[in-house]
Amino acid sequence: MNHLELRFPVAGSTLPIDHGYALYGAISRLIPLVHQMPALAIDSIKGRPIGPGILALSTPTTLNLRLPEESLPFLQALAERSLDIDGHLIQLAVPHVASLAPAHTLYSPRVTIKGHTNPTVFQDALRRQLDRLAVDAEPIIGHRRIIRISNHQIVGFEVRLENLAEDSSLILQEVGLGGRHKMGCGFFNPLPKPVWPCQS
Repeated sequence: MNHLELRFPVAGSTLPIDHGYALYGAISRLIPLVHQMPALAIDSIKGRPIGPGILALSTPTTLNLRLPEESLPFLQALAERSLDIDGHLIQLAVPHVASLAPAHTLYSPRVTIKGHTNPTVFQDALRRQLDRLAVDAEPIIGHRRIIRISNHQIVGFEVRLENLAEDSSLILQEVGLGGRHKMGCGFFNPLPKPVWPCQS
């Protein structure tokens, strides 16, 4: 499948910092078919923390979706729609479609693997996933993250992958790592240089 990225310009002021589950729910209410799209991944919307649990949206910022090319028409229906994300309203504009570009370094602020909450065990599980994808990379684990999914708290970690070959970089951007890709987890973006201290 040829994956593309659908980028919706976002207008709004604030969101919850932990908004992945609520964002997925808001999109699902408008397009119920997303429940039947296993290859869909939804990135978190970028912003700046301004208070306990609150994010001020960056200007400009976008809602980025990764999906197979044949699914584009279904998600383009989000254009010019508003989303209620736990009481925070945002407005989506007409999206731009972009191809994925390889990068030597990829970063995800949150990757979750069910049952793996210890960083060492989590890293070993990531290595096994990379082996199954035939990707040659050593995962570098960053800060522990707590993600709210419904009434549950899920443990995840920041992950950086460096010195990637072109084909490996594209594979990881298409399929991600871990689970909960529709809730902002395991979504890898190119990173020009390290932005956080890694654990030793």
